[in-house]
Amino acid sequence: MNICIWWELNNTSLGRLLLGGVGWNYLNLRIMNYKLLGRSGIKVSELCLGTNTFGTSWEMGIGTDKKESRRIFDYYVDHEGNFIDTAIVYEDGQSESYLGDFMKGKRSQVVLATKYSFGLYSLNKSLISKDPSFIGNSRKSLVQSVEHSLQTLKTDYIDLLYVHFWDSTTEVEELMRSLEYLCQSGKILAIGFSNTPSWVIAEANTLACCRGWSPISTIQLKFNLLDREAEREFFKLAAKHQISIVSWGSLAYGLLTGKYFQKEKIKEPTRFEQDKLKLSEKETAIIKEVIKIAEELGCKPLHVAINWLRKINKNLIPAVGARNVSQIKETLDCLRYNLSEEQFQKLQALSTPPNQNVYPYDFIEGEGSQRSMFGKYFGKIDF
Repeated sequence: MNICIWWELNNTSLGRLLLGGVGWNYLNLRIMNYKLLGRSGIKVSELCLGTNTFGTSWEMGIGTDKKESRRIFDYYVDHEGNFIDTAIVYEDGQSESYLGDFMKGKRSQVVLATKYSFGLYSLNKSLISKDPSFIGNSRKSLVQSVEHSLQTLKTDYIDLLYVHFWDSTTEVEELMRSLEYLCQSGKILAIGFSNTPSWVIAEANTLACCRGWSPISTIQLKFNLLDREAEREFFKLAAKHQISIVSWGSLAYGLLTGKYFQKEKIKEPTRFEQDKLKLSEKETAIIKEVIKIAEELGCKPLHVAINWLRKINKNLIPAVGARNVSQIKETLDCLRYNLSEEQFQKLQALSTPPNQNVYPYDFIEGEGSQRSMFGKYFGKIDF
């Protein structure tokens, strides 16, 4: 069937009726695109499913039970999502445990990412590891954590292992040598870094390339319309080293859904109290513009926020989470919409951090320095 006719049928009530409800699902199943994970050659879906809500152990009220977590997982995978993110620490290990059961019979189609650095740290203080060798980035912590995750996840390999946090105590060379040891053993296929300074990642990846070790495939950053601090250093780093970027906090803990700006009282658990929320003028202006653009497009504010992430950097993959299946359905719906260049630039102008022009960038990129360096060729060199 001609795709234009198919689209028209899917976007009218009569069309969906004629297609017997099959058409819309058919279209959705083919709407997910894929990206390469760094230089690994691994193909991952353009939206990553974050599973820090899988479980009910944390006392934050944001988790979900196993039955609903299974529905979220199944919906995401059935709609061609294959990139799933967890960590040894999420919901005190329940997230990994749930995924181990959910992946039964589907392991080969899932690109599974997990993280180590925390050991068995528990937010409710019931499972804090007493062993200092089970925390941080050391080889001992790494090996013990990976063995624990493999057992919990009921698998014999991890597609992508993140260093969850830079511990400032393990030498970069030792860390990369240890990660390569696990790559050589087949227990991990690719390496990622999260919450780590840019200079550490640059040094680590340079060492790996020089020694013939596995390179860093992915960096995971807190990045969204309300928090673009990582952009200056990490976007250029990722481009130079051919590293993919995964954003966490993609919706700024729910602020970019617009729900805190609605008149009705929010009924479900939230990270912030609606009537006590304090935002800066800039944050308020950004959120209001997101809501305005959503009204123009006929979509949800979260669709605008996620599509801004998809547009700002072609190598960026937003990580999205959900507490119930209706939320993951609504989130994946963002793939039906696109921001115009004008809408994108409005958001860019409102959200650009004030400290983008800090030393040495303000000096080396300033017009005076550029004119002094390039002379009569100033403005004529494309780079």
